[in-house]
Amino acid sequence: MALVTLSNLRTRVRQRANMENSQFVTDSELNTYVNQAVADLRDKMISKVGDDYFASTQTYNLVTGQDAYALPSDFYKVLYVEIQGDDGYFYQMRRFEVGERNFGASPINYYIPDIRYRLRANDIIFTPQNLLGGRQVRLTYVPVPTELVSDSDTLQ
Repeated sequence: MALVTLSNLRTRVRQRANMENSQFVTDSELNTYVNQAVADLRDKMISKVGDDYFASTQTYNLVTGQDAYALPSDFYKVLYVEIQGDDGYFYQMRRFEVGERNFGASPINYYIPDIRYRLRANDIIFTPQNLLGGRQVRLTYVPVPTELVSDSDTLQ
């Protein structure tokens, strides 16, 4: 399938509206409409085929004393968070509520302590801090669609 450029999409929109030679709607305004339509289409695709259709992964190496780590710049929503256990396998983490910020560290299985996560603004927070060092965490998330800006940007 051929890739469609932003310039080509604008041309198609103007052809459908029979406004090929008109600048009544500017290129900038059409770009906004095209990007909104792409985002709407993406949401419809996700609702039909599932959140993981566009899934991406970010890995964090946790450090003792650091509980906040930056979310990816294209982060839209979390699917799940996993932590690597002492056995090398990854286990799904539970989210903690605000009131559980300083909960105890009771293990949920033999291989990993009960470390939990929470999203705050542009960060993912892990707790309790004293158990974080040397652990690896995988965040699986849905990224925001890439905005089409340049005429040569492609819709894939």
